[in-house]
Amino acid sequence: MKAFSVTFLFLCLVFLPFTTSAEVKTFTHTIKQPFSGSQSPDDARIAATQKAKREVLEKAGTYLESLRIVERGRLKKDQVLALASGVLKTEIVSQKPYVTHEGFGLIIEAKVDVDTGVLEEKIKKLLKDKDLLNKYEESQQRVEELLVKVRILEEQNLKPLSKNAKEELQNEFRETSQKLTSTELNEKALALWNHGFFTDVNKAIEYLEQAILLDQDYADAYCNLGLAYQSKGDYGKAIEYCQKGLEIDLKKLGPEDLRVARTYSLLGSAYRSKGDYDKATEYFQKGLDIDLKKLGPEDLRVATHYRNLGGSCIFKGDYDKAIEYFQKGLEIDLKKLGPEDLRVARTYSLLGSAYMVKGDSDKAIEYCQKGLEIDLKKLGPEHPRVASIYGLLGFAYQFKGDYDKAIEYYQKGLDIDLKKRGPEHPIVANIYGVLGLAYKSKGDYGKAIKYCQKGLDIGLKKLGPENPALAILYDQLGVAYQSKGDYDKAIEYYQKGLEISLKKFGSEHAFSAGIYRHLGVAYEGKGNYDTAIKYSQKALEISLKKFGPEYVTIAFSYNDLGKAYTGKGDYDKAIEYCQTALKIGQKKLGPEHPDVASVYKTLGAAYEGKGDYDKAVQYYQKALKIARKRLGPNHPTTKSIQENLNSMK
Repeated sequence: MKAFSVTFLFLCLVFLPFTTSAEVKTFTHTIKQPFSGSQSPDDARIAATQKAKREVLEKAGTYLESLRIVERGRLKKDQVLALASGVLKTEIVSQKPYVTHEGFGLIIEAKVDVDTGVLEEKIKKLLKDKDLLNKYEESQQRVEELLVKVRILEEQNLKPLSKNAKEELQNEFRETSQKLTSTELNEKALALWNHGFFTDVNKAIEYLEQAILLDQDYADAYCNLGLAYQSKGDYGKAIEYCQKGLEIDLKKLGPEDLRVARTYSLLGSAYRSKGDYDKATEYFQKGLDIDLKKLGPEDLRVATHYRNLGGSCIFKGDYDKAIEYFQKGLEIDLKKLGPEDLRVARTYSLLGSAYMVKGDSDKAIEYCQKGLEIDLKKLGPEHPRVASIYGLLGFAYQFKGDYDKAIEYYQKGLDIDLKKRGPEHPIVANIYGVLGLAYKSKGDYGKAIKYCQKGLDIGLKKLGPENPALAILYDQLGVAYQSKGDYDKAIEYYQKGLEISLKKFGSEHAFSAGIYRHLGVAYEGKGNYDTAIKYSQKALEISLKKFGPEYVTIAFSYNDLGKAYTGKGDYDKAIEYCQTALKIGQKKLGPEHPDVASVYKTLGAAYEGKGDYDKAVQYYQKALKIARKRLGPNHPTTKSIQENLNSMK
């Protein structure tokens, strides 16, 4: 019995959670604020409220400095105050008038309750988000400057003044009070920020619009409003407000200030979201040039610029340059932040996306999984960044031919984004599109069209008629209709997508090559082999120029040409193209990928047309073996190969 008791006690010690005694520390500060002359009661109340809140935050900040987690962060005094303003909530507990023989005034008491049970988690969260901490620091610096101005105005208010001087002083009191209130509204919006995402974007917009109404020269409020609209998917408004913020910063701070560099980055991000990648690159480079000069090559802000430039390179089709930028950013992040920081996670996922579009799905999955592990640990399972990585993983598995796994990841990401962004966000449109393509690869063409159409409907409503993302959505819907055998409908959507792609990217871009390729396949399906060859050849030439002779999509183009030449009756040329496709496909995708089965099927058709039935059967059987294993016996591709074999008997 004693042994049992000891064992039971040991198990309790190991497995049962311990609770620490949390306490609530209360800090208060009282301000006695006289008012008279040009200072109205409202202006006096606003000034006294902000003085009391700042003083009580400073008291609480002194307590925060004593905490081990803050000591480890080695924060400056201004940063501690910024931290306090970000993790603590001040409230006014009383305000009452007073009258003495010297005049009238207000007594205002502010309070901060510090719940030690949840404080450390809040501090950890804000310390991880350096950009947000910087925003709070800038906000508190602005409050300090405004309160200094209030003191100066109050001193002037004690002097005898002319009527005009009194009116001017009254206006200055009112303007300063409005700026103090606008700063408080900006901080209310910041409280809704969570690692690149507003938890309540509409409420954030409401606060920021009120802040700008009170102070139309508040650059930070304009930029934050731009971020809010970008988070909402309204990229035109995002650019408009960030541009206003930039104009104010340039006027007040000059062209080489660090805040100007940050605003350039915000504009670059907005233009990238809007699909103007040249403009995005221009602004990102401007921001990088300032920060390199002011901060040096190993600052975290420089790493952010490298990530931004890498993202633009992906959209412009320069994948090697993108990887180069991401690796530069990763080196800085790992050195400065360690292996488990959220910025490191972000760079891992970006590297994953670069390797994905470059055709290295295994490398893509490796980096995305690294990023996902950190994000799940730091942000939780329902954050939009987690959804984004799920989407990348879905794409990587789709590329590998594991369509069930792809759909699983796409659906996970979609569930999060529907909950966090809403059903009409452009990112949701994109997930519908890729989910549709996964169902197309799986052979469920009805679902493919349904999801691709959903994506296009959102895109048309939210993005405008010439957004590059719309070109992708048109192309996806075209692929869905093509898989169902509706080639005319497919061509109609491809042409719409191509028109946008040519205008936005030009005829030599990788995405234009993708649409040319799809057009070739559609015309081959219609039996128009010369037109099919023309488009497939265009796609091949661009891809060879962009990626070299062994890029994976080049295998697809060779196979497309093989199909077209088979249809045209030039079987030797068809076999030549298919053998090249097979060599690349086996090397890049592996010997049992469904796309390798497609090449075997084309080779079978070419040899059948040539009259070499033994070889035709050999290739059909190879194709069938892969299709049965990877796609299942009921997949349309598997059935089609079986029919070809049956016709040979």
